[in-house]
This record gives sequence, C-alpha cells and structure tokens, in this order.
Amino acid sequence: MENLLISGSKFESIEEAVIWANRQVGRAAPAQPDFEMVKIVQFQIIPRGNFFDAVLLVELERKKSSSTMVLKMRKDMKLSRDE
Repeated sequence: MENLLISGSKFESIEEAVIWANRQVGRAAPAQPDFEMVKIVQFQIIPRGNFFDAVLLVELERKKSSSTMVLKMRKDMKLSRDE
C-alpha cells in the first residue's frame, strides 16, 4: 500500500473540514489517477484565524483496470471458459 498527504484549506468550521475529508475516500489520488484513496490513516485540523485547514494521511490502492474487472465479472457470472 502507498500513502499520501493531502490538504484542504479555509474551511469555515471543523464540521466542514470533516465532511471534506470523508468525501476524499473513494476518489482518485491527486496527480496519481491510477490510485484511489481508500482509507484515512490520520486527520489533523489546523486553526488559522477564523478558518481551519485540514491535513490527511490517506492510504492508496491501485485501481483495477477495466479488463481485470470484466474478467472477474465474467468469472463471477460463470461465463469464463476457464471453468
């Protein structure tokens, strides 16, 4: 597994930062489109005046290719010739 630090800034509340953080799970990793963010390992809030910044350490997983998913689906549906 790979890990990545990402951040968001100028949230008006901690709740807004938490909502943003939770929405990152399942998305493609920034600048690494073949990786998906699968888990928040660590979450940190940084107060900045009237706003909050958030830093996340996320766990990445390589996305499966379309052909791999199709082969798995065919096998699950017992359409594969290998069986």
